[in-house]
Amino acid sequence: MEQVITWHMNQFQERLQRCVVRCQDEAHDSLPSGPSEKQIEGAQ
Repeated sequence: MEQVITWHMNQFQERLQRCVVRCQDEAHDSLPSGPSEKQIEGAQ
């Protein structure tokens, strides 16, 4: 039973990490080249 829970937790963490990376990529892609500090703060 513990192995099943561990496997599911690992799967959840991997999905969460992919979501974080995707959001970071989308924020980065929304910025123009050489963004100002204000634009960077707005994307965070």
